[in-house]
Amino acid sequence: METIENIKEHLKNDNFKWSRHALEKCDMYGYDEEKIIYEVVEQGELIEYHYWHGYGDKYLVYVESKEYGVYHCVIINNEVADIIIIKTVYKPDNTFKKNQKTRSNPTRVL
Repeated sequence: METIENIKEHLKNDNFKWSRHALEKCDMYGYDEEKIIYEVVEQGELIEYHYWHGYGDKYLVYVESKEYGVYHCVIINNEVADIIIIKTVYKPDNTFKKNQKTRSNPTRVL
């Protein structure tokens, strides 16, 4: 299991890949990919962890951006390739409480 600091190191060292889905979400929201990486490194907060069978560790990172507002970034740790994958980026919806960090239904996972 990675820590948020390990995830940030992967990002700083350019040891990551974007999924097509994440890039499409960035386009949809008007997010700049380099800005997303910068903000996750500078202020990302790990708010959820889940083991995704067949894929590996899955992390939910919370970011409060001056430019984009609050968004979440889902990251998968591919231990075999020693790389992380940015799976998606999205604005939290009503499945989260007002703080946008806590799920309204705690039994729901990433």
